[in-house]
Amino acid sequence: MTSSLRDLKPGQVAQVVDIASNNTDQLLKLSALGLVPGCFVRLQQRFPAYIVRVGETLLSLDGAIAEKILLSQEIEQVK
Repeated sequence: MTSSLRDLKPGQVAQVVDIASNNTDQLLKLSALGLVPGCFVRLQQRFPAYIVRVGETLLSLDGAIAEKILLSQEIEQVK
């Protein structure tokens, strides 16, 4: 089952399976920041922007980009 980053709740961790974008510049920027298929992301917050942790990096993403980041099922919930 896949979902988008927008479906995660703060504290949840999931693995990126795809980034559904045809925008090469956007894909290159995300990959330079470490956000690539196979990486694990932890959602830190949802509002006013999606803040995700990728390794030791925190990224701020708008909702349109968050929707294009497809994830495997949630792996871990931090309480």
